[in-house]
Amino acid sequence: MSNIVIIKIQGDFIWFNPFEKLSLESTNLPVKLFKFSARSLFWKLHMDQFDKVTKNLSISIVDYDTSDTNLWHAQKSKSKIQKLTINNILWEPFSKCLSYYDGTLKESLSHLLTDEDSTFTLQRKPVTILHRLSINKMKIGSGCLTYFKKVRWSKEPQIFTINHPLMIPQMELIKPYFHNIMGGKMIDVEVSVLHQGDHVEVIKTHAPQLQKINNSSLYIMRGLQIKDWVKTQKEQYQTNILQEDIDLTYDSSDSGNIDSIERELLNRILEESNIRNKHQLLYLSDATSPTERLMLTVQPQFGFIFTIRGEEMVHCIWELVDSHATYIWSFPHAHYSDRYFKILRREFAKITELGRQVYRDTYVANNDYYLRTINHGNSSDPIVDRYGQWRIRVEACLV
Repeated sequence: MSNIVIIKIQGDFIWFNPFEKLSLESTNLPVKLFKFSARSLFWKLHMDQFDKVTKNLSISIVDYDTSDTNLWHAQKSKSKIQKLTINNILWEPFSKCLSYYDGTLKESLSHLLTDEDSTFTLQRKPVTILHRLSINKMKIGSGCLTYFKKVRWSKEPQIFTINHPLMIPQMELIKPYFHNIMGGKMIDVEVSVLHQGDHVEVIKTHAPQLQKINNSSLYIMRGLQIKDWVKTQKEQYQTNILQEDIDLTYDSSDSGNIDSIERELLNRILEESNIRNKHQLLYLSDATSPTERLMLTVQPQFGFIFTIRGEEMVHCIWELVDSHATYIWSFPHAHYSDRYFKILRREFAKITELGRQVYRDTYVANNDYYLRTINHGNSSDPIVDRYGQWRIRVEACLV
């Protein structure tokens, strides 16, 4: 474990390995009031913090008589340690390491004495805390939600992270509509922590309500196989939190159920004033066939797929929240069925792999569908109606 270090105390020195040592005078112990035993003492420590400027290593003592000497021989410090600060002392095992001590020693160590073991997981049981807060107080990141909350042991608010493989930063725009999915905005979070003094280490978080936000409640057309995407997201996690995976199995039989959640999500996004493609999204939302389900994309980009039925073809139109082009896949009525979901998934996988530009350049016409892309143009030109031009070109495709 990277935060564990073994030291050997011999004579007036602390040895980190057979070659690196530190004088006992460079610790926060009152060395004039006691003397360690003449025998070699091996302690197991938990490294709490290292100050790169002062070269001070802050530690908690885990074991006053460890047999793990192999680690001591193998370990090597990454940076030179010039001072060692001990945060905790258990008087009974500590006193057994001494050959003698002054009668005032225990009083001198009173600020370090504790009846608890160190913060190391193997020595202590975690404490469970229950948090209840609104999802609006959380920040959505890649594969997780985070929030700050003060606990009784810490001086400053502590960051808590809840893993969720479907989350991406853009979902901040639609967060209020998660209330509909969860049946309310309040979330109960069960948190396990270890603490020593004002140092708090988060071990695990669990929020059952968030598991309702899954592939069934958000109809997601993924650009990667979901298992591969979840694996990719997990590799980006910068946390030690443990949480079971959410079941994200794709069920094509669900395609016939019309749900209003995605439309509410779209409406929420359209309320934002800084959305680049607001006019395009509004138009496509109004033009979407009422019997077709609106789909949400999270990979390779955050956006929506609108389905519009023409006289000859069915058109699946991909519009992003912030992009310069609209993608239209058109299926002949005779070829349109549940199979088109599989085709779209395949095409999104290609876009994810190749990028949008290469995908457009390498498209080969076929009998299953037609692909057309329509650029939005530069909307900053006050003379040219770029949106009007875009709409005319889109409507010409909707045969």
